[in-house]
This record gives sequence, C-alpha cells and structure tokens, in this order.
Amino acid sequence: MNLLRPPSSSSRQGRAGKGRTRQGRGAPVALATRSDSVVGAPIAPDDGSSSAAGCTHQVGLPIFSSQMVLDTGDISANQQKVKDIAVGGNYLSTSIPIQYSKGNGGQLLLYYKSLPPISKAYGTLCFFTTVLVRLGILNRSFLYLDYPSVFKKFEVWRLFTSFFFLGPFSINFGIRLLMIARYGVMLEKGVFDKRTADFLWMMIFGAISLLVVSVIPLFNTYALGIPMVSMLVYVWSRENPNAQINIYGLVQLRAFYLPWVMLLLDMIFGSSLMPGLLGIMVGHLYYFFSVLHPLATGKNYLKTPKWVYPFTRSWPKHSLSVCSYN
Repeated sequence: MNLLRPPSSSSRQGRAGKGRTRQGRGAPVALATRSDSVVGAPIAPDDGSSSAAGCTHQVGLPIFSSQMVLDTGDISANQQKVKDIAVGGNYLSTSIPIQYSKGNGGQLLLYYKSLPPISKAYGTLCFFTTVLVRLGILNRSFLYLDYPSVFKKFEVWRLFTSFFFLGPFSINFGIRLLMIARYGVMLEKGVFDKRTADFLWMMIFGAISLLVVSVIPLFNTYALGIPMVSMLVYVWSRENPNAQINIYGLVQLRAFYLPWVMLLLDMIFGSSLMPGLLGIMVGHLYYFFSVLHPLATGKNYLKTPKWVYPFTRSWPKHSLSVCSYN
C-alpha cells in the first residue's frame, strides 16, 4: 500500500536560521557517487586482495525512494552482476556481506539486510509480536502496560513489551509498520548516520519519557508502541521540515505537518488520538533538549551517555556488500 511517497529531497533549512551549527550534526551525510561505468562491475577489496568467492560488489542504496529493483536474472557463477539502483539519485556506501539467490525472496532479503540495525530490530519485534498474538501464542493482555500489575504482581516485562505491540493486523498496523520502515530508517540513515549510539539513546529517552508520562491518569496509555512510532515520525519531520510528502497521491505538504496529518488519519479511522499526541509531546521534548536548546545556549543536556556506546560497537554499519550465487 503506497500510503506516503518519500520526499525527493531533504532540507534542514529554517531550523537554524541564525547560522549556527549543531555539534555532531553539522556534517552532511556521506553519499556514494554513482558512475554508470561501475554498474554491474566487481569492486576490488580495499587491501588490494581478491575476494575469496570473487563475488564482492558495491551497491548504491537510495535514501529517498519508494521502490528498489534488482535484476538477478542473468547472474552466473563466473560473471557476477548487480544492477545499480537508481531511484531519486541518493546513495549510501556499502560493506556488509550478503548472500542471496534469484527471485523476489532474494531481493527482499537484500532489502532487509540493508536496513540500519535499530529500526530493523524494532520493526521486526513489532511485526513478530503481532504474529504471535494472531496465532494465539501470546495473550495481548499480558503485553499491555499496567502499573498495578508491574508493582503488585511483579510483571516487570510489561515495561518492555508494551512498546512492541502495534495492535492486531489492520490498516492502522500496516501504517505504523510502514512508518518504522520508511521514516525510522530514513532518520537512522540520515541525520543519525554513523551515530547508532545516539539513535539508540533517542529511543531509550523516548521510552523512559513515555513510561513516566503514562503514570499521569490523563495520559495513561496501555500500549506504547504507537506513541514510539509517532515520536520517530515527529523527530524526522523536524529534521526534514521542508521535504515534500505526498499522501494517497491527493495531497502534497511539507514534512513538518506529517505528524499532525497522522493524527487526522487516526481520527478518520476511529482510533484514539492520545497515543499519537503522546508521541508528538515526547518527540518535541527530545528535539528541544537535543537540538533547539543547544543551538540557543550551547549546552546539550541530552548528550549520549558513555554506557550506551558498548551496545553498538559490534553492530554493522549502514552499508552492505552483495554476494550473489546461482
């Protein structure tokens, strides 16, 4: 379902109008330039040695695209061939070894392997949580956040599982999963590129904030997965306020208004507005203390703690190399 077409370009104009640069975020995202002469040609390893299987290639992955197409029909054991992906003209360098076979299954695996680690892990957990609930293996009532059960019955897992349930299979579930796969991924590959620890810290801060806010009776929410997704969308919209978003092919608007349009869609589909509002509130709280306040005062109160970095050191970078086999 092509709900939202990603923007053709991203812009961060207007956020730092006084000409100041944020520490750690001022550098542009490094992109791999495309050369038609390289399409389908093997790329030698950096150390000058030959690949063990002779199948190392570099592939450009589009940052802003609604579709990725790989033609694997002519791959043979002796002549490896990888099509250059040309959608939107924005590419990322690659270096993670992947093995895939012919057909759509291989293309899907290739796309899945290309996703950044945190967005991929979170989206995967959300998807399989709903699958397990649908199969009757998990009872959704044991996933929801319920503080009396947490403190009186010591069901502490509710503090975690409430973030991974986006509801049963439905249009709303598909929209939320699409938000993770599109805007969560673009956020992690964009402004947070090569800053996986910072992205993880943003997610941790959002989770803690949502747990605290949910204690207030007015904002009590038993499922925190939707607020978390709403927070990701809000932060992405603030990082790319002037990007153009197309909704259902009918309405085109700036990305700055995307979170509010999502609230409107929730109202149209008869869903509660509170989860989306909570996500916007927490997203703005993070954006204020990590971006706006440092720009105004030079002080960053949300600097990523040192204890977060060891969790991300062994994770792969945002790139991939492809090995193809018959």
